[in-house]
Amino acid sequence: MIGSMRRILTAAVAAAGLMSGVAAADGIDPATGLRKLPYEVNDVAPRYAHVGDTLIRNVAVIDGLGNKPQKNRDVLVQNGRIARIARGGTIPAPEGARVIDGEGHSLLPGLIDLHVHMDGVDRFAGSLVTDTRLMSDAYRYKTYLYGFLYAGVTTVLDAGTEPILGVGLKRLIEEGYVMGPRYFWSGPVYEGGIQPSVPALIRNIAAVEHIDGMLDQLEYLDVDFVKLYRRTPAWMIERISKAAHDRGMRVFIDAWERNNFSYITRVGRVDGYAHLNFHLRISDEDARVLAEHDNFVITTFYALNGFSGRIFEERPDYYDDPLIRDVLPPEYVELLKAESRTDPVGKVADAVQHLVITPFQDIMGLEGKSRKETMREMSRIGGENTRKLLKAGVLVGAGTDGGQGESLLVELELLVADAGVTPLEAIRIGTHNGARILRKEKEFGSIQEGLLADLLIVKGDPSRDIRDLRNTAYVFKEGKIIDRQSLTRQWAY
Repeated sequence: MIGSMRRILTAAVAAAGLMSGVAAADGIDPATGLRKLPYEVNDVAPRYAHVGDTLIRNVAVIDGLGNKPQKNRDVLVQNGRIARIARGGTIPAPEGARVIDGEGHSLLPGLIDLHVHMDGVDRFAGSLVTDTRLMSDAYRYKTYLYGFLYAGVTTVLDAGTEPILGVGLKRLIEEGYVMGPRYFWSGPVYEGGIQPSVPALIRNIAAVEHIDGMLDQLEYLDVDFVKLYRRTPAWMIERISKAAHDRGMRVFIDAWERNNFSYITRVGRVDGYAHLNFHLRISDEDARVLAEHDNFVITTFYALNGFSGRIFEERPDYYDDPLIRDVLPPEYVELLKAESRTDPVGKVADAVQHLVITPFQDIMGLEGKSRKETMREMSRIGGENTRKLLKAGVLVGAGTDGGQGESLLVELELLVADAGVTPLEAIRIGTHNGARILRKEKEFGSIQEGLLADLLIVKGDPSRDIRDLRNTAYVFKEGKIIDRQSLTRQWAY
């Protein structure tokens, strides 16, 4: 334990740039006696800009339900909820209310990312990468929380993280000690019946006798889902699902090349899938069965197109986007930029090739193709499968399998580009559908009177151009307006 803590602390110090070789005398803060950080940090703590009533005037309302925007609307926010929606100019401002002029802007529900990993990706990378700046959970989780809100993501589902971090984040956010998005989680990821695919990330359920103990722990942790992984055999999926359902718990799975196939739903009795199937095309019958069983499916185009390098080729200045640059520490951004120019997944590339590509190229008819060619074909397959699922009435939500809040904006853009959905449909997938998957649609996820005021105001009209979601003006969480600038440059320890 002591050795492990020493490694974590060493990684955190290195991540903060405190092992840069600068002479101690040149880097010491005389007021504290501690080494100064090598860049400017924000001296204002994250905070809310306004916590009372708010009246938004003359704004275009995109309700998240797929309806056309309602132009020239007034929206009153009171006591953390959407109190009233009416024609522009008809709602008087309550005494002391903040009034926002929404002319030329759109009001949307806060965005929902249904597939993040607050520590899982770091531990996976840490088993493969030597740079300590990719190994420290402490280095990343705080700026990630702020980054989600900064980009308008007000709710996340952590689809696999260690209990010590997940429990802490959930309680700290819910009890108001840390500013962050609404946090749902599945606890650690489990793989049943065999040695885990990725031991650094996955826990093993070796026999059915262990299932009750696993579920006892997850119930104690108060998780929102049970997540299963890749090579869990169908019979074990069914045993875990049945036991979980008997306790009122829901199960979703990342079954890789088996994702979204009807036999996993029929035999395994899962409630949903953590990813689209990007390896194989599902049939109309598969989609029909998933719809009949009320399954949900989470899209993750962002991770796939990050691994292939497509995102960085199409946007050479990707990491200069303020939604990233303003919240992630500078030396980490520079590291990511360097890797995106050479190998977009750094030293993880060999593992990606081994795990994601090589085993499936033959069944995909892509033998001999490069990683880039294969993964771009996978994105096209994912797009086709998305269209089939939506046509059949399957509940599809947006997730990234990524890190920073900006990732979800890319996800919605890729849904439009690769799945061919309309911007309005992409917004519904990234808001209301996410709330439905969390079974919280009566609390948030759309703009309706009485719901919690998790809101996003952007300049422009994302119902026409999904990229307008990047023009963030205001973010509300439960009716409180977040001081977005206070979320930036929070890199001190």
